[in-house]
Amino acid sequence: LSVSSAKDIPIEPIYNDPLVCVLPKGTKTDGEYMEVDDMRGYSFVTQRESTDADIQTFLKEHNLTVQSSYHVVDDLSTVKLVEKGFGICLMPELVMQDIPYEVDTYPIKPNACRIIGIAAMNPDFMAPAARTIYQHIIDNYKRI
Repeated sequence: LSVSSAKDIPIEPIYNDPLVCVLPKGTKTDGEYMEVDDMRGYSFVTQRESTDADIQTFLKEHNLTVQSSYHVVDDLSTVKLVEKGFGICLMPELVMQDIPYEVDTYPIKPNACRIIGIAAMNPDFMAPAARTIYQHIIDNYKRI
């Protein structure tokens, strides 16, 4: 669960997942990253506002106006539209691992990330098996 989505649910952060900018293959020919000002000249392909809270927050914080006729509900559809030239998008780096589409990804400046955590409605009252797996995940996968 993304920490930004947890609201009142207790959550233990375990991983920082950087956001990257996704462009059609060969679109950008200079630099190693995308700055916010570089993004202003592109159309965005976005998911519905109720999804990707971390990306929506980044767009709002940096006054990136998203005027798009295309709204999708899953990551692969978003990246496929980018591949076909409908615009650019922001995605968590983990999402982009092993994506088979012809796109380029660039780290963004300023850096931004989503924080992934493990959540439980009431960590003090978990069943023994749930507590065991919860603790196993924290002990073996926490990267923060």
